[in-house]
Amino acid sequence: MGLVLVQADRSTTIGLIRIVSGLMVLYNCFCYSFDLMSYVSPKDAWLDGPATAIRREYSQISAPSDVFAPPFDPAGNNVLVSRGQISWSIFFHLEDPRAIWTAHIAIMIVMFLFTIGFASRITSVLTLMGALSYIWRAPTSIFGSTRSSWSCCSIW
Repeated sequence: MGLVLVQADRSTTIGLIRIVSGLMVLYNCFCYSFDLMSYVSPKDAWLDGPATAIRREYSQISAPSDVFAPPFDPAGNNVLVSRGQISWSIFFHLEDPRAIWTAHIAIMIVMFLFTIGFASRITSVLTLMGALSYIWRAPTSIFGSTRSSWSCCSIW
């Protein structure tokens, strides 16, 4: 017999996990609504557009040097592996406040649809992409419950 990952009697547990994780993600996204422009606007955010561009394009990703034989390098020079961050957010590309609010409301609608279980194979991926859009655009806003709700969403 083949391995059955989810049995019929466990569907209520999985549904409960989806509902709870959806409510947590939706709550955190709703909390951004109170001062959305200070989080994701390229002009008014805590990390404005130029600061975000520097972080995305010029931050250095380095690795330890592979020279382990004597004489060791006292400066501890690292090898530059890459420059910039591999990140994507819809908010990197929006500047108009109406467009930012439209994207925010659309993400909240998708998160609600995920919570109620509508087309969960599609809305789960879109919910994760929406959640990551906030994480990559506003890293200064990550706090305890945000981190746990995003991890619940990624586990689902």
